Amino acid sequence: MDVSKENKKRCLIITSNIQFDICKAVRIQAGDLVLCADGGWDEAAAAGIVPDAVIGDFDSLSAPFAEKLCTWAATDGIGIEIAMKSAPVSPSMLPDKSAAPPALNSGANKAPAHKLRPMADADLPKIVRLPAEKDETDTLACVKYGLAKGCEDFCIIGGLSGRFDHTFANIQTLSYIMDMGCTGRIVDGKNRAVMLDCIRKSIYDFMFDIEVEGLIPDALGDDLEPCTPEEADRQRRPAVLTLEPVPHAGFAVFSYETRSTGVCIRNARYTLDEAVLTQSFPIGVSNEFIDGKPVEISLRAGRLLIVVSEK
Repeated sequence: MDVSKENKKRCLIITSNIQFDICKAVRIQAGDLVLCADGGWDEAAAAGIVPDAVIGDFDSLSAPFAEKLCTWAATDGIGIEIAMKSAPVSPSMLPDKSAAPPALNSGANKAPAHKLRPMADADLPKIVRLPAEKDETDTLACVKYGLAKGCEDFCIIGGLSGRFDHTFANIQTLSYIMDMGCTGRIVDGKNRAVMLDCIRKSIYDFMFDIEVEGLIPDALGDDLEPCTPEEADRQRRPAVLTLEPVPHAGFAVFSYETRSTGVCIRNARYTLDEAVLTQSFPIGVSNEFIDGKPVEISLRAGRLLIVVSEK
């Protein structure tokens, strides 16, 4: 998936119950902020990855790590309680990253050992302990931590193949990332998810607002006329996303808004041209790549959820 992320600091969030090779699914790079959401610490350790921070209420952490966590928190004073009541995570609430170990150890990006390796003192990440009763999920708390650290591109590793309520919560977290003006994706074994939106205001939206409010549009100039929402959508510059072909995989395009307009799908088995997608009609399901060509998806207004699934 071609999602613009040039010169953006990237945050990788490892979740729990991962059934695939993390290091094959995502190439971890120098400078990435690597976070584990609760039990994701077990998955990171199995892959030989040392995170920058582990964040959660630790209800899904394995017994060996939970025991070590309690020992570290008691002896080193690194346990941190954060009251999360729908308030953004501010830098003052976060641990000092200057004392954190490197994000990756020498064993990163190799095949997982399929067992927890012994944890050395140098492997100790920052621990951010959250209360069990809170509004945010552990994954969303990781996103807020990443935002406070200046990240603008997010990759949630796992999160689509477990409980459905957790899966949907992660999709909503992806939408939250978009709301924050950042890019993001979810990578989970055979499935990849990304969002594309075009919800910015234009002069045409402004004129429509004036028309609705019954105000006089002359203040904008004699040559401008109020327009309908449909006309405003047609005047917008579309947002565009390119899907590179994936062998033995298909893709789907869903509207994540009540209406997404000006939707185009090109170079696919089923194409669309300036179509309107709604939340209640899944016309974009089960599409296919053809002839090894990249698929171009664009829209003029709304938000799309785009999923690539291996068959």
